[in-house]
Amino acid sequence: MVAFNEKLARAVIVDRRFGRSGAPWEFNLRDVLRWCQLAERASEASGEESAAIADAVAAMFPVVYLHRFRTAEDRAAAAELFIQHFPDASPPWPLVQPQLRLSRSAVFVGSARLQRSVAQSSDCGVDLSLLRCQMPVLEASAAALEQGWMLALVGQSAAGKSSVARMLAGMAGAKLHEVRSPSPPFTDTRGGRRRRNNLFHSALSERRTRVAEEQRKIFTLTRSCAALCGCEPSDSAS
Repeated sequence: MVAFNEKLARAVIVDRRFGRSGAPWEFNLRDVLRWCQLAERASEASGEESAAIADAVAAMFPVVYLHRFRTAEDRAAAAELFIQHFPDASPPWPLVQPQLRLSRSAVFVGSARLQRSVAQSSDCGVDLSLLRCQMPVLEASAAALEQGWMLALVGQSAAGKSSVARMLAGMAGAKLHEVRSPSPPFTDTRGGRRRRNNLFHSALSERRTRVAEEQRKIFTLTRSCAALCGCEPSDSAS
């Protein structure tokens, strides 16, 4: 899994063989650990031994990697790289349609499980129709939420991002708070770090400008007070 992560990073980031849409990318140890975490959780849920672990590794590959790519061509290229490293695993592409099951205490989407709230009910998403093509994204989203990870649904307008969030909230009986942003907060789930750094440096530069302005005001006030008192003004503000 570590070797595959390194190979994928080289193919996408260094060689730029695919994945240009959605760049910049970042594949690191965090992805491997999350992959292991999801695979372990899925194998435990199946109740089987080593064969189930290998199947879980293949089943969770789309959750951690494939769904991050924006185009079908990029997903197919990543899946081909996966098959080269795991020739005995089930092909991860095309995506398998997960099963949806609801109980009083939980909602199951494929191998993902979300706790349902019994204390409150939610009418969020009740007027939406669940499409088969949304099931893989629904499973990946539920798996991320189950682990408490940050989830970013990226796509064009009217692609169904809000519908997925509302349906998950409705099935889990959770309250969904929607806030409109004037601009996308991230260019990509991982590549957004560059945008965050730019925002940080911009805020830091603005803060420095304000501090410099306050220093000039203090210096001007100090000179005025010194002139009124007949003292020799200082050349610097302290």
